[in-house]
Amino acid sequence: MIKSMGEMLAAGWSDGMNILEEASRELAERLVNNRQPFALLHVEGNGDVSFEGITEYDSSELTLNLSDRRGTLTEEMKGMSADEVFYHEDFCNDGGLVTLEEGTGLTLYEQIDSEVDLSAFHCYLCSGKNMGDVSKLPAGSYLMIDCGETMRKVREQLRDGREGQHRTEHR
Repeated sequence: MIKSMGEMLAAGWSDGMNILEEASRELAERLVNNRQPFALLHVEGNGDVSFEGITEYDSSELTLNLSDRRGTLTEEMKGMSADEVFYHEDFCNDGGLVTLEEGTGLTLYEQIDSEVDLSAFHCYLCSGKNMGDVSKLPAGSYLMIDCGETMRKVREQLRDGREGQHRTEHR
């Protein structure tokens, strides 16, 4: 189980950003509060997947799209990311949008938890994995946090730091 940002980065470095690892609730909460995109999904006993929600973040608005989308994962869908399957036309759309707001006295995680009982979900980090990988998890409920953007930013910071150090050494 990944418990810290350092452990998350180590997993990303060792596996080429292909992460599908259980995370501590504390790390998951920290990532959600920092606007990392996620999906709330259920892996069924037969390997099918259903969705309870997904984030829709842009630069100014934070939205939780709550839904009960169900369907059978086709071979095509197994190669897609969670958000592609969530919005696939074969998965029904019967949900509603919840606007999340910063500065309300509640964290984003707490606001989401008031809509969906997050304690019922196993927290997982994913990056570079598709629904075929996710559907192989044991039957259960998953808060699946896409940490690919975090990994990209950290890699850029490390690269920029190395380039700055390299320039300094050559002066």
